[in-house]
Amino acid sequence: MGRLLSGEGRLTIQRFYPHPPQPAVHAACGCIAGERHAGVRAHPVRDRGPSGGAFHEGHAAVPDVRVFQPYRAGAQAGRCRRLPHRQRARGAGDPRQPAALFELADLPAVVHQRRTDRRLRHHPGAVRVRRAGADAGGGRQGVSAAPTDTGTAPVLAGRVVLVAGAHGGLGSAASQACARAGAIVVLLGRKVPKLNRLHDAIVKDGGQALLYPMDLEGAAPDDYAELAERIGQELGRLDGVLHCAAEFKGLTPLLHTDPADFARALHVNLTARWWLTQACLPLLQQAPDAAVVFAIDDLDLTGRAFWGGYGIAQQALATLVGMLDAELGAASPVRVAGLQPGPMRTTLRGRAYMADQDRDARDPANWAGACVELLSAAGAAHRGRVWKPAA
Repeated sequence: MGRLLSGEGRLTIQRFYPHPPQPAVHAACGCIAGERHAGVRAHPVRDRGPSGGAFHEGHAAVPDVRVFQPYRAGAQAGRCRRLPHRQRARGAGDPRQPAALFELADLPAVVHQRRTDRRLRHHPGAVRVRRAGADAGGGRQGVSAAPTDTGTAPVLAGRVVLVAGAHGGLGSAASQACARAGAIVVLLGRKVPKLNRLHDAIVKDGGQALLYPMDLEGAAPDDYAELAERIGQELGRLDGVLHCAAEFKGLTPLLHTDPADFARALHVNLTARWWLTQACLPLLQQAPDAAVVFAIDDLDLTGRAFWGGYGIAQQALATLVGMLDAELGAASPVRVAGLQPGPMRTTLRGRAYMADQDRDARDPANWAGACVELLSAAGAAHRGRVWKPAA
């Protein structure tokens, strides 16, 4: 902070910077530290202090960086006026929120998520789970299957499935396939326009879908708990969670990987997936037959050089599948499985391969049926392991 100094009928601001210490009066020009210095040309934005001008510190215009830094979570939260919006965990002392992760990756999405939540708060149709389809417009109603023309009930009839990363390549195809199989699909993603287009496509095809906009990168554990609570209140059950959300910047040597990008890849591809699963497990255990499915990239490929935090997260996900299923036990109604599809023609894969040279890539819809199988009762055959279906 600073203190006000009075002199010659005006007020000036005296600032103190911890390193290096500066004298109160400069010997060369005789100006007082803290006054505006006519000999230094200040940047109109970067060097602007709270009073609107640059401040002279050792013959250099030093900006008041505290004005422009976003609020930090974790270890830096003690020096902030408040925590980021919806970041309700208790800083570095909270075991659910590693301080090193959020301090190292001062992610722009944390600020973006705060602004998005502020906008959605004033939009009553976006912040709560919205029912669409045959029983749209009513209050809380029972779960009903989508209409079908055949005499055989769809394999996911009467089930509620949450798809994370629903507007991506595999997530979009799997969401439509689950809706055609009779499930009510909760579309979770951060890009609202894409979610709206996917919702319209599902409803046009006769399915049922709900929207839940949320950015996994900036969401806290309490946000996932609120998501599970709202699904329970609106639908009364949850029978499956399909993880398709992913973050990948491109192939980069570990030595040259930006620390924030590395932490972001680990968080979105691993930590956020587990937080969502952990929050939904109590609701999943109330269903007679529930499934958690993790979409995992090629383990042999992503374990090689240059795949960075994304590759590390894929290896960890494969371990998480077997570990979590073993802890739940064979008697648990919740089964855990992994899905390793083949090369898919998606935006994520395009960051690692040239489109004209990637002739092995196929449309993600080729593996949508495998997602439906793992979420249905037939998925019990693949319990506790990573399944590699053929296209």
